[in-house]
Amino acid sequence: MISPIGRRGFVTGLAATAALGALPAGEALAARPAYRGPNVIIVRFGGGVRRLETIHPEYSFAPFLRHRLAPRGVLFPAMRIADGEDIVTSHGEGTLYTLTGRYEKYVDKSGATFGNQFEASVPTLFEYLRKAYALAPHEALLVNGEDRRDEEFFTFGNHRNFGIRYRSEVLSLYRFKTYLLRRARRHR
Repeated sequence: MISPIGRRGFVTGLAATAALGALPAGEALAARPAYRGPNVIIVRFGGGVRRLETIHPEYSFAPFLRHRLAPRGVLFPAMRIADGEDIVTSHGEGTLYTLTGRYEKYVDKSGATFGNQFEASVPTLFEYLRKAYALAPHEALLVNGEDRRDEEFFTFGNHRNFGIRYRSEVLSLYRFKTYLLRRARRHR
């Protein structure tokens, strides 16, 4: 015989079930471990930037990147995107190739001819990292050196087991301009 439960027991069980359902698969049983590795920061630049001007040891116009940041991490001085059918080497696609490690044919979600509203169907490096470890979005960082608003949303894909809850933060010219505008409005 099944014994009836009271309203309090029902609400408590419903809340616990809802809380478990809000967690991604596997996390309901065990908390994610703390991350103890190095900072994960990807600095993405391009758009006509030449290696001589950015990462050459003697001629760099980006001395902080070349002399302070690069020695503390991994610098790929000759990164290239492979040539191939359906491989578009533009800014948005190149960023997603780097973040996902996978070449896909991206189609603009808005249908615009020269639009760059792309979605990755596979998780990004940041999503894998943040799902595996207890890491805040600002602790897995993409630095975007260009003023491209569409690329603000490339830090997560649409895979059902990952997505926006595991995104990284972005530092970009667009975000900096937005910050300055908000600050100017507050100080009027």
